[in-house]
Amino acid sequence: MVEVELEDLAGIEEVADFLKVTKLKALGFRDEYSDFPRPLRVLQDGALYDLREIKAWGIMHQLC
Repeated sequence: MVEVELEDLAGIEEVADFLKVTKLKALGFRDEYSDFPRPLRVLQDGALYDLREIKAWGIMHQLC
């Protein structure tokens, strides 16, 4: 199990803000890129991501 600090947990809104895109665009990344980070957990209100993984992915795709 991966240990994640609370400040590194992010919903899709936070992912979008971090990548400086709209929420719709961030949601589209999940379908568009097969290497988009998998959520740590999916809750009724949406998926939780590790912001460190999102950052690494964004750098790799030149989005950060």
